[in-house]
Amino acid sequence: INKQRKAGLKWILLLVVSFVVIQVPGVTLAADFHGPSPMQAILESTFVGTWSQQPVAEIQNREHVVLLDAATKSKVIALSDTTGPTLVVVTASSLTDDSATYGKVLRSMFQLQDANIEVLATQALTSTYMLKPELLSYYSVDADVAVGAASASQLAVRDVKSTFFTAESIIGYLALTFTSSAESTKIKATHRYIYSQVTETFDLDAAWSAAQWLVIDGDVVGLTTDEASATAFIVADARELIDVVVDLGSDLNPASIEWQTNTFASYPIDPSTGEPETNSMLESLLFDQACKEIDSNYLAQMDIENCAPVPVSTETRAAAEDMLNQIEAVLIANGESLRYDKALYLAVRDNMLSHSVTAIDEVNAILDQRLIAYVYFTMAKDTSGVYHPFMVVGAHNGSGGPNFLVDVARPPG
Repeated sequence: INKQRKAGLKWILLLVVSFVVIQVPGVTLAADFHGPSPMQAILESTFVGTWSQQPVAEIQNREHVVLLDAATKSKVIALSDTTGPTLVVVTASSLTDDSATYGKVLRSMFQLQDANIEVLATQALTSTYMLKPELLSYYSVDADVAVGAASASQLAVRDVKSTFFTAESIIGYLALTFTSSAESTKIKATHRYIYSQVTETFDLDAAWSAAQWLVIDGDVVGLTTDEASATAFIVADARELIDVVVDLGSDLNPASIEWQTNTFASYPIDPSTGEPETNSMLESLLFDQACKEIDSNYLAQMDIENCAPVPVSTETRAAAEDMLNQIEAVLIANGESLRYDKALYLAVRDNMLSHSVTAIDEVNAILDQRLIAYVYFTMAKDTSGVYHPFMVVGAHNGSGGPNFLVDVARPPG
C-alpha cells in the first residue's frame, strides 16, 4: 500500500468471521456483560475540557485546526450534524460549556491539506489548502455554485474521494490561501478545482475569480468579493480540544519517522471493466451470501430483507436467543455445557449490531450503516453426529470513526 487513505486505502473488506462458542465441559458464569461503546454514542457523550484558542505554530499541510473569528473569538466554523453536511457557525463557548459533546467538538475540527498532497513525490507544495472536515475526510469545502461560475456567495461541503463521488452532479473543491499569520488572517478562495470525468483528474476551473474571501455573516459562513468585509480568522490549534496528532517519538511513532511524501495509492481497477473496483457497503457480498447461501433456518436471526440491511429488530434478537436455548438444551442432553453464560453471547451480538458508520473516512462507507451486517448462531452436526455450534459474524471490517490515516508517517505502518 503506497500511501495513507486513498485515501490511505483503508478498505472496508467483505468477510465472514466465525468462531466456536462452546467448550466441553464448561463453567457457566453469572455476570452483567457490556461491550465497547459505539462511536455514535461517544459522539453524543459529554465533552469536558478547556480551550485557550491558541493559534497553530505554523499554517501548513496536514495541520489540524479550528477556525474562529479574530475580532470577538466567539464564532467558529463547523460542520452541521445532518446527513447532508453543510457549513454552519457555532459559538466558541459551546465547545467547552455544559452542552459540549465530542461530536460537536469534532465537527468544529478540520484538517488543512495542500492541494498537491497526493502527488508530493513529483509535485511541490502549493501553500493552498483544501479544508477537510475531521469526520468527513473524503469531503472538502467548495463553492455552492455550478461549474464555470466566476464567484459564489455560499459554500458547500462535497464528496471528492469516496466510492460514490463521481456520481455527484458537481464535484469540486476550493484551494484556500491564508493571507497572514495564524493569529489573524483572512482566507482567500484562490482556486477552484473541478473533477473531469474525461481525464479523471481535478483541473483548475479557469472561470473562477481569485478575488473572494471567507466571511462569517451572522450564523452563515460564505464568500465575499470585498476583502475589507472579509472575516479575519484565528487558525487555532485543534489539538487543544482533542489531540489527534501523533508526535515524533510518541508511542505511535517511537522511531520518530518523518511524514513521507510518496504519492497516494490509486484505487484498484477491475480488469474486466477498466473501472475502479470498489463497492458500496450496500452492495456487499455479505448480503448476497445471506440471500443465496445461508441456510434458511438461520435467516430469522438476521436483519436482512431483499438482500439488503434493515434496522435491527426485537424479532431477530428473539430468534437468536431461541437458537441459543436450543444449543444449550442439546448440550445439556449430551452432558456438555456452554463455555459462557448465554447472556454473554447475546451481549456480544447486541453490541456488534449497535456499531455504525459515523465518519466518511473509509472509501466505501455510508453514514449510519452498521459495521456488522449480521450475527447468527448455528448448531449443525457433522457426518459423525457431533454437534458444532458457532457464532457467525458478517463484518465489513471498518472502524466507523475517524482514522486520521492521512497522518500515517510511513504506510502501511
